[in-house]
Amino acid sequence: LRVPSYAIVGGLVFVPLCEPYLRSEYGDDFDAKAPIALLERWQYGICERPDDQVVVLSQVLAHEINVGYEHLVNQIVSSVNGQRVRTLRCLTEIVDASRERFLRIDLAPQGEVVVLETNELRTATNDILSAHNISSARSSDLV
Repeated sequence: LRVPSYAIVGGLVFVPLCEPYLRSEYGDDFDAKAPIALLERWQYGICERPDDQVVVLSQVLAHEINVGYEHLVNQIVSSVNGQRVRTLRCLTEIVDASRERFLRIDLAPQGEVVVLETNELRTATNDILSAHNISSARSSDLV
């Protein structure tokens, strides 16, 4: 059994958009229940490379660092700090390499933007993992 890929950044939970994820969120008839924007990206997502993925902000684990963003679920990640997100690994690499004061995450289809203070991310993420009894901020394939 393969463990699903995920990354947690400041309580934001990111996953690749795939059929198992859609089934877990919306049930076996996900093609009738899931938002059209997700279904379109899942079926017809623009992939320039064979390994491109659509990355989704699946949920927000509440913490003071992400207050005001709790309502964001199943949002497509377009970019982080102005860089296009091609894969979940790409997202983690952009986050790790960021030297900006703030981390900016642009989402689709509503054009929402998440801004988190970079200096507080590591501590906040560790607090969130501990509070939710999660062993790692990333799945084993991303470590």
